Amino acid sequence: MTTIGIPRALLYYKYYPLWITFFEEIGCQVVISRNSNKRILDDGVRNTLDEVCLPCKIFTGHTINLIEKGVDYLFIPRMKSVETKKSFTCPRLVGTSDVIYYSLRALNPPTILSPYVETYTHPLIEAYLEVGEALGVEKDRVEKALAKALEVQEKFTHFKKKAPSPHQIMKKLSTVNREFAPANIPPHIEDEGSDGKIKIALVGHSYVIYDPLISMNLIDKLTSMGIEVLTGEMLPEELLMQNYQEILKQMHWTYEKEILGAANYYLKDDQIRGLIYMSTFACGPASLVGEAILRQARKHQDKSFLALVVDEHTGEAGVMTRIEAFVDMIKRKEGAAHGN
Repeated sequence: MTTIGIPRALLYYKYYPLWITFFEEIGCQVVISRNSNKRILDDGVRNTLDEVCLPCKIFTGHTINLIEKGVDYLFIPRMKSVETKKSFTCPRLVGTSDVIYYSLRALNPPTILSPYVETYTHPLIEAYLEVGEALGVEKDRVEKALAKALEVQEKFTHFKKKAPSPHQIMKKLSTVNREFAPANIPPHIEDEGSDGKIKIALVGHSYVIYDPLISMNLIDKLTSMGIEVLTGEMLPEELLMQNYQEILKQMHWTYEKEILGAANYYLKDDQIRGLIYMSTFACGPASLVGEAILRQARKHQDKSFLALVVDEHTGEAGVMTRIEAFVDMIKRKEGAAHGN
């Protein structure tokens, strides 16, 4: 059976159910790289330029892991646009397949499947027909596979909106692949109990806040402190787009719109006591987005705000010191508000 390698990084955290369902429906076996760890980071750092952002270095390390596994193909789509209007993803997401090819040539990487996804000018099916043609799969089967994959992705997205914590869903990405078959997606996740917990919103790219190495398992650490963590993954796309426009009228970066929209929504939410914005060093759009969120946060003096910028040199102890101080400050404010 043909094996397709998908790196456990970047847009994996958004589109994994779509991708794996599609490839399984056309008769391929999907192989995922292992969880991010020190070796994957070191491999990525050694094979990329210094100025490349941490998520891309991690992505390179994951790709090397798949090459070592001996997969037949690597799936690295060129994700230029995912909206129906003229809006774009990060330029590095468009060029990742080329960067991987030229930086890892010495490792003899397998063929890279890199369909061009630009949904505001071309139907999504065109990208997947390109993949099907490369794999020798007939058009009818590709169309049926994509329809099934989109169904699974839609249910997965709906599932995230209903869950008390999207992090619980993201953990499922490390489990059995077939869990994402439509019939196996449960209507909800059992609530672990949030009554009385302090609510803190965490915003940032999904491949930052959900990657265990980049985020240093921040969501788990906050949860262990008795905090209920909310992220932008819990909010409907329409709400995110509406809220981002209250900060910036026009922006052409899709995923930055989502981050801004989530930050603005949670800053206005009376139940939220604090907001954490997590980004990585050398991320171009982050400099603009971080400043926009900071300015908006200053309008909400009742909310505590923390900006975390990390790279491969960031020490976990230093980050945890800041997180613990941030949570302690919020708890003291809550205690003072209740006369404790």
